[in-house]
Amino acid sequence: MKPSLPGLRKQVSNNYTAMSKRNVMISYERLPEIIRAELRKLYPDGFQNHLKTITDFKEQTVHVLKHETSDSVYLIKMENVKAAIVNYLNNEDLQSID
Repeated sequence: MKPSLPGLRKQVSNNYTAMSKRNVMISYERLPEIIRAELRKLYPDGFQNHLKTITDFKEQTVHVLKHETSDSVYLIKMENVKAAIVNYLNNEDLQSID
């Protein structure tokens, strides 16, 4: 049975949409506050268990967190993973006081 043309168009359209997203590699320190707020909502207990290890173009090991928005795919670099987690948790604690 051949797939129907509308279904095929939808599949091609979805693949095109996924490919058209902007890929961004950025350090946690330079991340816009709006994305940091999204991360706090998505990972209320911290994101340390969601980090991936990759090798960058300089052949160095980097810890990253992948985050997708409607128009971009972020690979958020954690230069110093422990410091980033502490910073994240401290910001969360400060916001819960307000």
